[in-house]
Parts: sequence; C-alpha cells; structure tokens
Amino acid sequence: MQGYGVDIQGENTMASPVTRTLLRTLRHLEKEIAEKAAGKSTTRQPKSRQGKKALVCHAEPALAWQLKKLALDRDVTVQALLVESLGDLFEKYHLPRCP
Repeated sequence: MQGYGVDIQGENTMASPVTRTLLRTLRHLEKEIAEKAAGKSTTRQPKSRQGKKALVCHAEPALAWQLKKLALDRDVTVQALLVESLGDLFEKYHLPRCP
C-alpha cells in the first residue's frame, strides 16, 4: 500500500491484525472514492429508498410500541403511518403535503 507510510503489499505479512484491517479499509475507501469520481453509484440501497432521506426520532418506548400496534391493526407499515402523520402536520400548519 503506497502513500500511507506503510510498506505492506498483501495479507501475507507479519503486520498486526489492526494494521491489516486498517489497510483493507483504506483500499476500500480508495476504491469508493474512485467510483464516485467516475460517476458510479457506491450505494447499495434498494430502489425504493433511492432519492429518499432518512428521518430519525428518539421517542419513549410506549410511543414506539403504540405506533407498531397501530400499523399492525391497520395492516400498513410504520413508514406509511409516519408519512401520513407528517402530511397531517403540514396541513395543520397550512403547508402543502409533500408527494
């Protein structure tokens, strides 16, 4: 591996496991950077998630349980309920619903 101040060419060295893991990670990052520069997608997301943004919320366990129960009772996903509730919130504040 060149450019990192380490003279290790492969896995068959006496380098420590930590050093070998670090080098593998650096090789992977170099490959990912090269793919991004070439315009190749490096994400392995399902098509249903491409172009979407993850939203995260920390809530009480009881709230999470109730949300999951409602999703089961309604036979829909938790995601569908959350998208619906955000649409309702936007309406409440006179904002347009997002598609």
